[in-house]
Amino acid sequence: MLSKIKQFLTPPIFEDEDKTRLANLLNTLLLFATVLVALYSLILPFTTPNPAPVSLFLGIIILILIVTFFLMRQGKIKMTANISIAILWIFVAGMTFFLGGIFNPSFTSLILIIFGAGFLLGTRAAVIYTILSILYSLGLLYAEMRGLLPKALSPVTPSSFWAGIVINFIAVAVFIALANRSIGRALERVRQELDERRRTESELRISEQRFRTLIVNYPDMIFVVDVPTRIITFVNRDSFLGYTRQELEDADPISFAVALDDHYLTIAHWEEMLLPDNQNLDPIEYRIISKDRQMEWVQNRKTVLSRDKVGCPVQVLITLTLTTERKQLEEQFLQAQKMEAVGRLAGGVAHDFNNLLTVIMSYAELGLKTIPNGNPARAEIKEINTVAHRAGGLTQQLLAFARKQMVEPKVIDLNKLISNLNKMLYRLIGEDIELVLSLAADLKATKVDVGQIEQVLTNLVINARDAMPQGGRLTIETTNINLTEDYARMHFDIPPGQYVMFSVSDTGIGMSDEIKAHIFEPFFSAKEAGKGTGLGLATCYGIIKQSNGHISVYSEVGEGTTFKIYLPRVKQAGERESTQKLAADIPGGNETILLAEDEAIVRDPSARILRDMGYTVLEAENGADALQILQAQNNPTLNLLISDVIMPKMGGVELAKELQALQPTLKILYISGHTDSAIFRYGMPGKGSSFLQKPFSAGALARKVRDLLDEEK
Repeated sequence: MLSKIKQFLTPPIFEDEDKTRLANLLNTLLLFATVLVALYSLILPFTTPNPAPVSLFLGIIILILIVTFFLMRQGKIKMTANISIAILWIFVAGMTFFLGGIFNPSFTSLILIIFGAGFLLGTRAAVIYTILSILYSLGLLYAEMRGLLPKALSPVTPSSFWAGIVINFIAVAVFIALANRSIGRALERVRQELDERRRTESELRISEQRFRTLIVNYPDMIFVVDVPTRIITFVNRDSFLGYTRQELEDADPISFAVALDDHYLTIAHWEEMLLPDNQNLDPIEYRIISKDRQMEWVQNRKTVLSRDKVGCPVQVLITLTLTTERKQLEEQFLQAQKMEAVGRLAGGVAHDFNNLLTVIMSYAELGLKTIPNGNPARAEIKEINTVAHRAGGLTQQLLAFARKQMVEPKVIDLNKLISNLNKMLYRLIGEDIELVLSLAADLKATKVDVGQIEQVLTNLVINARDAMPQGGRLTIETTNINLTEDYARMHFDIPPGQYVMFSVSDTGIGMSDEIKAHIFEPFFSAKEAGKGTGLGLATCYGIIKQSNGHISVYSEVGEGTTFKIYLPRVKQAGERESTQKLAADIPGGNETILLAEDEAIVRDPSARILRDMGYTVLEAENGADALQILQAQNNPTLNLLISDVIMPKMGGVELAKELQALQPTLKILYISGHTDSAIFRYGMPGKGSSFLQKPFSAGALARKVRDLLDEEK
């Protein structure tokens, strides 16, 4: 029972802190009022001759006060406060009316009720109860003066006056206590709010400082623009592309440093941004001119910060991101893709053309063997053979560009190679060009095909000579170099690391950017018609790429040209092996040779050449056909297999494995129009096997066959 009473008298707690505070005050006020009315109810029977009317009045007051307790617990705090103040005012007014009028000490309690109304309900309620109390006191005074008041139910005696004063004192004390507690809690809440505000302001300052530091050090250029006036109100950098902060702040946000040809892009982008509620504004890229007149690419992104009532932008944030480096990488990537595609095309063309040249050269040499001296046709066939050999040289250059040449890499000293070619280079350039060698004394070694690098150097020197028709200076330089991550990032086709670099520089006419974009393409030439094949630099490009290196060009019109070649560094240099001299006299033989070639126009003259030299030749269209022929002849003993690498049904490598399983001592000669075939995925031809690149002459075939047959196991 006591717990329920205690629970009933405990003020409720709400989520709203102000509502809970008001409920606490009302709970205290209602308890005090209930106790006060109850005390009056207990005292009246002893002090009043006829207490019935007053007791009824007080009973109604207590009942209403209990009802307000229930209302408060239902969350109707505002209603509870209004009823409580009204009941207390009615209680005081009734007590003064029945118990002595304005001479009753309870009359002064109206002042406390006015304070309570203002405290609980606000200023407006205090004013209303003040006016109401004044009117009531005037009415009470008038009734007192006219004798209209009922006879006091309880005459005012010194003891009753004292009791009334004490009750008022207690009421004042309770009111002051409630006010102090409320004010104290309010002050504590204010202190907490101030502490929270200070903490928030401190965090905001730190966040603002962090944000400002981030913005100031942000690599991109940031503008904040007032759209109606087109005035730049904020820039995050002290300088950008050489322009000072003041120049940036005074700039036009639409046309700032924009290249003339790209003005239409920035104007259209600005006008698109001005459209109401345009939320999908894509970035644009265009060129701007730096303070030192260099052209740079930027990406422009616009973000609307605020809009007016109709949705048009008022403030906009513009971010400029330098994209020159990315553009260069994209161009290099596209150029590399193009060169790769052209290389594949060139390799395919060279392969097919080599087959045709092999036929022409073979039949030409057969014709020279059968046509007697003095016959006019002999000179014509000789010319055909000579031209076919020259055409073979062109296909070799195409294969070099396509990186499909046969290579024999060796560890070499570039300084020694250049010095050995010195006299030949002097003869190439002529007397009106000064040749300057600047060779690093501590140059490291590199592993390359000597003949290919000699070809690269010769081609570059010839190009430099042709670029200086009036004479000049040609410089060949070597040095050790470490390519950094930054350089590798700008030239994605070469990894960072240690390299040997040699360069060929001239003081000639130079070249434009348009020409530089195409110089490594096959058959592209900046020379006059008839003065170049357009394969020299393409060959250099293919050779260097096949050597895992990198070639770059630096040139300006009228300022000369420099080609730089970077080759991977190795630890130890070796000696260049001397090229084996070929015997002038090539004897034939009587060995048995199996010739597997899917192209009949190549197979027929090759077989005829070998038979003319005394060999027994078995012919097959492919590997599967060769195995059937041998099986039909009871697997005769073979001395040599000559096979194309790539053939339908069964290729040369697979055929060689099948035959060597039956005859382990069998020699193998692979022939092919290109060298990116299956054989080289298994390594270079070893002892007992060799490779002959198409196109080949009858003499080259005969020498290779004899050398291979005579090779010791």
